[in-house]
Formats: sequence, C-alpha cells, structure tokens
Amino acid sequence: MLSKLTIRRPVTTVMIILIVMLCGIVSLLGLKMDLMPSMDIPIAVVSTTYTGAGPEEIETMITKPIEEVLGTVSNVDTISSYSSAGSSIVMVQFENDTDIDMASLDMREKIDLIKGYLPDGSSEPMVLKIDINSLSSIVVGVSSDMNPSDLTAFLDSKVINRLERIEGVASVSMMGNEEKEIQVIVDREKLDGYGVTVSQIANYLMAENINYPSGDVNDGVYNLQLRTVGEFKSVDDIRNLPIMNAAGGIIRLSDVATVKEAAVEGTTKAYINAEKGIVITISKQSNANLVDVSNEIEKELNKINKEYGEIDIFMLTNTSTYIKNSVINVLQTAVLSTIMAFIVLFVFLRNIKPSLVIAVSIPTSVFSTFAFMYLLDIGLNIVSLGGISIGIGMLVDNSVVVLENIYRYRKLGYDPEEAAYLGANEVGMSVMASTLTTVAVFIPLVFISGMIGQVFFDLSMTICIALVSSLVVSMTFIPMACSKLLKNTDGFEDETKKETKFTRLLDKVGIWIDNL
Repeated sequence: MLSKLTIRRPVTTVMIILIVMLCGIVSLLGLKMDLMPSMDIPIAVVSTTYTGAGPEEIETMITKPIEEVLGTVSNVDTISSYSSAGSSIVMVQFENDTDIDMASLDMREKIDLIKGYLPDGSSEPMVLKIDINSLSSIVVGVSSDMNPSDLTAFLDSKVINRLERIEGVASVSMMGNEEKEIQVIVDREKLDGYGVTVSQIANYLMAENINYPSGDVNDGVYNLQLRTVGEFKSVDDIRNLPIMNAAGGIIRLSDVATVKEAAVEGTTKAYINAEKGIVITISKQSNANLVDVSNEIEKELNKINKEYGEIDIFMLTNTSTYIKNSVINVLQTAVLSTIMAFIVLFVFLRNIKPSLVIAVSIPTSVFSTFAFMYLLDIGLNIVSLGGISIGIGMLVDNSVVVLENIYRYRKLGYDPEEAAYLGANEVGMSVMASTLTTVAVFIPLVFISGMIGQVFFDLSMTICIALVSSLVVSMTFIPMACSKLLKNTDGFEDETKKETKFTRLLDKVGIWIDNL
C-alpha cells in the first residue's frame, strides 16, 4: 500500500526524501562529538588531607568517621577506603541507575555533620564524582628560552586565564612548572647571639604580612572605607623587617637570616622535543562538545603565538582529532559502499539506471539515521560510529532485493508502474521480516541497566535506526524511482542504444551469471 502511494505521488516522495536528507545534514552538524557515550558512573570519592599524620592516625581520626556517616546515605552499594600518610580516600559505589548528582549532594550534607569532629589542621573533605566525559582530553605544550620559573609566571598571568575563559573548558592545569618562593635561611649562631628564636621570626612574618581594615570615614556625602596595607611588596621589605631581640633592641631580619627568592623544586618535569618545557592539560565540561572546545582552543593558541613571540605554544595530543577522523571515515565508508554497490549492481543488471537508484538510497538511509540520532540525543562517539559502520553494511540489502524483483517484473514485460508495485509488494513481507530479525537482535541491548547499558544504548539504537530507515527507503523511494527511470518504448532489453566492446563483455558476464 505504501509503495502504491509513493508511485502515484512521485513529487511528494522526492520532496520528503530531500527534506529527510536536509534534516540529516543539519543534524550531523549539530550532533555532540565525544570520545565515549555520556555515562553516569555511580561512584563518588571523598578526599581529605592531614599533613604530618601517619596512616593509623588518618584511619582513626578521619577515614572511619567519614565511612560511618556515609553508610547512612541512600542507595550505597559498597564503601572502600585507603589511608596513607597525610591522605584519606573514601570511595563510595552506589547501586545502578542512582542519580549521582543527588547522591553527591546527600554525601556533602552528611559530611557537614561531622566536620567539627575532624582534627584541626585537616583539609575540608572534598566530594568528587567520577565523570568520564570530563576527563582530560586536550594537552598543550609550551616551549621557550625563558627559565621554567619565569615561564610559569608568564603563563599564569598571560595564558592560563585566557584558556579558562573559553566556553566549555572546566579546568586548566600545568605540569613541569616551577613556582617561586621566598626562602628565609636563619643563622643559628646569630639567633643565639641576639636571643631570638625561629618561632619569633615566624610570628613576626605572619603578623607583618597582612592588610587590616581600619574603619571608615564619613565626609557627609560619601562613606570611605579605610585599610592598613602591611603586605610585603618586595624581598627587601622582608629583609628590613624589624625584630625585637632579648635585650629589647631592634634588629633587622637580614641581621640573623639570609632572605632570597628561589624556585621551588618541582615534583614533575616536562620535555618537549627533547627540550625542557611546560605541559598544559585542559579538561572540558562534561556536557560540552569536545570538537567545538578543541577548535576554540586552537584558535586561541594561534592568537597567543602571534601576540607573544617569546613562547611557542601548540597542541600535543587532541582526542577531537580522532573523533573527527572517525566521522570522516564513516562518511567515506558510506561513499565507498555506494560506489561498490553501484558497480556490483551494474555488473549484474547491466543497466545504469537501477544502479543509480541504489546509489541514492544509501546516503538517504545514512542521513535519516543522523536525524533520528539528533532527536534521541545520541552523540557521535566511537560506539555510535561503530553502530553506523555496522549498519552501513546492511543498508543496501533491502534496496537490492526490492530493486531486483522490480527489475525482474520489468523484464517480463510489465509496464514500469505495474512492475514497481508488483515487485515491491511481492517481497515486502520478506524484506520486513529479514530486517526485523536483525533489529530483534540489537533492540534488547537498549534495556540493559547500569554502565554497560549506557554504552550499548548508542550502539543498538544507531543500528536499529539505520536498518529501519533502509527498510522505509526500500519500500518507498525504490519503487517510485524505478517506476520513473525504467521506462522505454522499444522493449526493456533494448535500452542500450549501441553495442560496444564493453556492452558485449557485460552480456557475456550476464550469460555466465544466468548459467550459474
């Protein structure tokens, strides 16, 4: 019935096909691109540090209280912990299908109840969700003739803030950087001679390096806020810090200590092209499009290179390149499959018109798949692209079966419209059954729960959408196109107007195929 309707309304059918392809192209441009499907991993981690404490103290004073209070959180499956020198890690795994955002909020509320019981000097417990979609995916390298500490200060003030402002960027961190610090190296003999202790010097440094609010002044119109500025501005300010000795006299810090600015010895080192440099790791927001973020970062890096010639900043690794190449490979596969299907059909049918019909049906099915992926919020990732790749191999099957049967009726002498209707109607149930058997294999994967279900959802849906699209195309577009293209008045076998060596070769191949 559907085939008859499309045969009678060819213009409407063509317009619908064009609309579907247009929607598919627009959807392809708007699909979110990422390495993996969007997954909610039901795991959260509570991290706490307590400098100077041993593993036993960490376990007794921090880890156990946190474990006990987290045991009251809903939907908790297992709790595991790791206590080491100065650090406590508590990992909570929730049951499948738990809303990890709400669970993390519940964890923070429970931890707030015991913050007052944790030891003084320990850091505030941090609740972290494991989000696979926000993992670091873009690594930038920086090389320069500047020393590492100066380069670190330059990047902090000129580059890092510009990268953080890019839409979709969650955080920016550096590796191989060297920070500067002020070192106060005391002379023990001079301290004893003046009767000054190290703790006195530390107290003086803390007390003097601070800004205080000093009230306000009302001039009748404005209320002016006052403050006393006492922070150190330079190393010389620290050297000239006045200290009272045991005899009540005043000495300078430089009398008992050496004050200098020095680079902090870093725990990591980075080498770029065998030279020392700095590596910048950029993490994206979990809901951001990785390819769009990568493109914006690349544009910003080009601007930075033009503005600051003293550094060379460039991409080292970029996951978005792999994703873009995967999309290009899928599109190339669709093009190659179209060409190969055209060649094979042309060899078997020895007629260019029905082969062209198949060449149009494949991209129609692919672009309609992209349109439905957009509606179902399925992004382009290695799983969904794998599903499309698998589906492309099956797209042509339905169209070939329908077209060949229409071609057979045409050779039997039926007129084009009648041959198109009878050919499509005769194999319609068979084509539908063969397609649905494949769909029946993949559709149950949609109902798998947990992380595995989230991964396989994209795979199964893309395959099923591609197969159903090919079924619809084979029962609508193929009959309509055949009814219009397979027309001639001199007999169907005589469509080739002149005989050539190539046509004679095809005829011999056709005789061999018929005999086979």
